[in-house]
Amino acid sequence: MSFKTLRAWNGEQSRAFEELSYQLLKNRVPPGAQAIRTGNPDGGVEWYATLPDGTEWGWQAKHVDGIGPLLTAMTDSVKRVAKERPQLRKLTFAISWNLATGTLGGERTSQRQKYEAKVSTWKKTIPGAEKIQFELVQESDLLDELAKPEHRGRRWFWWNNVVLGRDWLEQRYIEQADAAGEKYRPDLQVDLPIQEDLVALGFDQSVLTHFNRLRRDVITAVNDLHVLVKDEDDPDAAPYQAIHDTAAALQATASALAVQAGDPPTPLGPV
Repeated sequence: MSFKTLRAWNGEQSRAFEELSYQLLKNRVPPGAQAIRTGNPDGGVEWYATLPDGTEWGWQAKHVDGIGPLLTAMTDSVKRVAKERPQLRKLTFAISWNLATGTLGGERTSQRQKYEAKVSTWKKTIPGAEKIQFELVQESDLLDELAKPEHRGRRWFWWNNVVLGRDWLEQRYIEQADAAGEKYRPDLQVDLPIQEDLVALGFDQSVLTHFNRLRRDVITAVNDLHVLVKDEDDPDAAPYQAIHDTAAALQATASALAVQAGDPPTPLGPV
């Protein structure tokens, strides 16, 4: 999923990115405040929130390619905010790509360093900007938010892509079951190897049951393993000791494993 393939809104992809950013981030306003969406002209922000003390937080979305044009567009927004919103104390930029922290070719400064240098310049050269705290929300931050289940409808709307959520899968199952009707009989079921892969992919409870049974078998097998070394100084004793140590390590790893649906693959690393 890329913001470069985002559907247009009001004839422009940049407008679509602004609207999507608002939908994803509007709940990040301070407690007790409300996100207020702006129109055009927007006074330098896509939306803002007013705090109890009268100060404001603002958000500005930028769907602009290239670090030079991006910083130029940001500078224009900062100038407008400093002039038209003197009570604004925090401005968050949402951008559709990640700033590079490394350099290429003959570059001396990274994109991130250029952005941070520009922030310092704003505070020194734009009256009122010294009172503003600047923050950055990048592509990865937005995609992380977009991946949450509550945003699956937005993924479909903005990218016109099917989201394989539980509701969608259940509906397709009902449709196929109705289409099959009486033509399907359990005694005609033919099991295929891929069926086990699909069950594992869905992390069915039977997969966990099978995994735990194998884990218990390993622990039991190690308990039944008895490696006796009569003379530790005997050169032939080394392989026996290695078998004993490996078995003990395997038993400890298997005993500590506890896997549930949704867990990352990290716990399986030692296996």
